Amino acid sequence: MKNITMSIIEKFHEEYQRDPSNKIIENSIKQVGLKGACLDLEVVNNNIDVFNIELPKTKIYNQQESHLCWCYAGLSLINANVAKNLNQKIEEFSLSVTYLSFMDKLEKTNTIYEYVIENDHFDFETELSKGYLQFYTYEGGYFCYFKDLVKKYGIVPESTKPEIECIHHPGDLRALLKDKVKKDVWNLINETEYTK
Repeated sequence: MKNITMSIIEKFHEEYQRDPSNKIIENSIKQVGLKGACLDLEVVNNNIDVFNIELPKTKIYNQQESHLCWCYAGLSLINANVAKNLNQKIEEFSLSVTYLSFMDKLEKTNTIYEYVIENDHFDFETELSKGYLQFYTYEGGYFCYFKDLVKKYGIVPESTKPEIECIHHPGDLRALLKDKVKKDVWNLINETEYTK
């Protein structure tokens, strides 16, 4: 690999200056930003969002301060079909986010516990400083999390596991769970070292 020298940079600059369209593009980017300069309005105008599938009206979830959008989206996606299969009124039927949220926390905390048990070189202070432990008490996720939780644990109607306050405002629960996980991990490290 060649080192970058001033002569190479000057050569690039000369090539850039030789093409007058570069200055037009540069000015456009300076005025409207890269995204605006790259936007082809003809493509936008030829691809107007028109939908021909009307989805049934189901419960509108409000995640408030939680980070469970992935869970709410997944439930919204399947809610109408589940209601239909159970001969329930679609607009009155809803699935429990509380249930899946609990199972998600169970899986995430179990993952960190198993990792600590299997990893001989788990450094508590290092992992704590990296925020590794915090991930396992966080509500955030992806659709694949939803899919895996439903596959493993199933789903339940909201009537059996209704939404609770800490689902919408999880700060206190998250803090308690984080402290519990830290304490458990510390105990697991010491227990693992003791049994070696």
